[in-house]
Amino acid sequence: MNTKLSAKVIVGLVVVVLVGVPACVKRGIRVGTELSLDKTAGENKYEQQAEKLYHEATKLLFQKGEEGKALLSEVVEEFAESPWAGQAQLRIAQSQIRERKTEEAKESYKKALLLFKNVINKFPDSEKAAQAMFGVASCYGRLNEGQKRIQALEQLTSTFPKSLWAAIAWYLRYEKKDPEKLEKAHAKVISICKELITTSTREKEINRARFLLADVYLSQKSWDKALASYGEIIKVSNNSNDRARAHWSKASLYKRFGELEKTKKECQQIIDNYGKSMYVNFAYFILGNAYYETGDYE
Repeated sequence: MNTKLSAKVIVGLVVVVLVGVPACVKRGIRVGTELSLDKTAGENKYEQQAEKLYHEATKLLFQKGEEGKALLSEVVEEFAESPWAGQAQLRIAQSQIRERKTEEAKESYKKALLLFKNVINKFPDSEKAAQAMFGVASCYGRLNEGQKRIQALEQLTSTFPKSLWAAIAWYLRYEKKDPEKLEKAHAKVISICKELITTSTREKEINRARFLLADVYLSQKSWDKALASYGEIIKVSNNSNDRARAHWSKASLYKRFGELEKTKKECQQIIDNYGKSMYVNFAYFILGNAYYETGDYE
């Protein structure tokens, strides 16, 4: 018996509740303690800094709510000319919804909307305007303004038709109750993602395109194609968190179809190789269930 998996059922079923996401590398809450905000480094550097801090904040939000919200507020304050500021405000709003602070959340959605619109107005031809347009659509959706949401998605797909954000917009644009439109939307998404995978020089964008491609394949019940898309991320990506996510996605799919040995293998890959990833506790949970279903209770 693998000693790492002793009491695996108990660990698998309760670790998410009792432990939460593994601690991130400790850092000060103030931005200036770790990140330079010098915009002279260029727009790309500025966006990279904003995105890095945003992802740190979302991890911290999952682990320690108030500290995470404080760090998200730093993103809003320090990177107001980035779409990640609006994204951070959206996260704050979602946190407030979970806390049943409905009115505060509504105001946060409105603030996020203004942040996104500010980016679009200042950088109308920039790629980050595409992300901001998607943010505008998200805000309108949260504010129950459905027609404005549709208009924002249409503006995005017409202005930046080959962007990853346009692909996501196409993916979300039609309901499953309209099969014909859904099929056309899926075709658009597949086309955009495949082109990005072959032409983009940015690994994060390529990985996001592969994950979105897998989502479409799952919607189409093309399970093997989805697994292949996850497999490519594991094979070629240098981003450990994306590889962990891909393993977790494969484990979830295998578990869905009762392929429990393959489920265990993918989960163990995460536990053994990505101990600091947010997906490690999810892996323990799925792994515990898989062992329970095979009658291995020790």
